[in-house]
Order: sequence, then C-alpha cells, then structure tokens
Amino acid sequence: MKKTPSVTSYILWTFLFSYSVWGICVVGQMIGWIPTGSNWNMPFLIIGGNGPAIAAYIYLKRLNQDFSFKKFIKFSFDIKQKPLHYALAVLFIALFFIIPALTGGIDTGAAPGMEENFDVTGSVPIYLTIIAIPLFFFLGGSEEIGWRGILQPELEKKLPFVPTALVIAVIWTLWHVPLWFMVGSTQSEVNFWLFLIGCTGLSFALTAVRRITGSVILCVLIHCATNALQGTWPKKDDLMTNLSSALVFILFSIIFVIWDKKSRNSEHPV
Repeated sequence: MKKTPSVTSYILWTFLFSYSVWGICVVGQMIGWIPTGSNWNMPFLIIGGNGPAIAAYIYLKRLNQDFSFKKFIKFSFDIKQKPLHYALAVLFIALFFIIPALTGGIDTGAAPGMEENFDVTGSVPIYLTIIAIPLFFFLGGSEEIGWRGILQPELEKKLPFVPTALVIAVIWTLWHVPLWFMVGSTQSEVNFWLFLIGCTGLSFALTAVRRITGSVILCVLIHCATNALQGTWPKKDDLMTNLSSALVFILFSIIFVIWDKKSRNSEHPV
C-alpha cells in the first residue's frame, strides 16, 4: 500500500532543495569560485526560490500519480475569482505601502551610485515596477503555490487560523536563512528579527486571503506585487515600519476571517 506523503515531508523537500541550491552559492562565494554580487547569485536565488513550488508538485504527484503538470498549472493559476476577492488582494497590497507611508517608513532616497536609475522621487518609476510584477513570480510569487497551496490547507486540518498563520510565518522565515549568508541577496542587508516581524504580518494577510477565497493565485499576486512595487516605494528596515505594518495586517486579517465565517454561517444556518 502506497504511503501518503505528510506535510512534514513537504517541508523537508522544500528546505532540502532550496538550502542545497543556495548553499552551493554561499560556499562558492566563500571559497572564491563564485564572484559576489547580484548578477552572479541571481540564478541561484531564482532556482532555490522556486523550491516551495517544486516541492508542491512532487507532493501532489505523490498524492495522485495521475496528477499532471497541466493540473498543477490549473491548481496554481485559478484566475476565475470573484471581483470582491480580487478587491481583497488589492486592499492588502495597498495596505502594505499605505501603513509605512503614514508612519514615515517609505524610503525615497536612491542608493549611492544608483541615482541615474531613479526618477526625481528617488524611486524606480511606477510603470516599470508594474510591468515587472509578473517577473516576480520567479522572485517570490511562486512560493505561495507551496506555502498557501499545500502547507496552509494541511495545517488547517489541525490548527485554527491564528496558529496556522504563525507557524507558516516561522517556517517561511527559517526557509530564508541561507540568504543572510549570500553576498548580494536582499536578506543579507536586513535585520533577521525585523524580517521575521514583516513575514508574520504578511503571513496573516496571505493566510486570510487563501482561507477566504480558496485561491492560490491571489496569494501569488500579492507576493509578486509587494515585492515588485518596493522598487517604487521601498520600505525602511526599522522596527516602527515593520511592527506597525504587521499589527495592521494581523488585525485586518482576523477581522476579515471572522466576518467571512459569520457570512458563511448566515448563508447556511444549522
């Protein structure tokens, strides 16, 4: 009798793949075989960053041998969603930048030596970041196929909303750990604990969207958009910015989940 894969096996596959790819780059940089800098580490970042999606396909394939790549695409790109569901995704994308803007957490200054790549506001022009949003599927967005497509539903079989969002936040953060040792990665330039706070807030938002809408692609959209649009509205890496954003995301997520649960109960009374 074939053994059904567990959520633990999914996590292990994800970490093993990503850590192996990123580890090669880190070690290569340390011994001088791989030059430091974003141009050299980008292939490793992209391949390792797609670990959650690759592991998701393996997991689903092991659940069902008839699960084809076509079915995997359909599972991942469920674009037929209610307008209200898309509005919820857009709201969280907006909040991701509005809250830091209100607390002075948006950095409009260009990095030294990069001024020629920025407009008068010190940021990448908005039209460029909007065009780049689909490209960020390979730079963060695809993660949600695993985190929200596989991990969340499995955790929700045993845990309520809040613990599920917290567990995913911790796993998500720990998965990024090798990037703090990779010269040229975004994580190597930010504080680990502030990153954890930011991941926690965003994890609540993404978990709420998946729970309410049942959609994976909306979570992918949020992840892609928040990553891409930081080129225009870069967030400061400080405690106030990360904490205020996380608290608002957590509050809104809990409110929306409670509201959705009450709405479903009123539509289907016992």
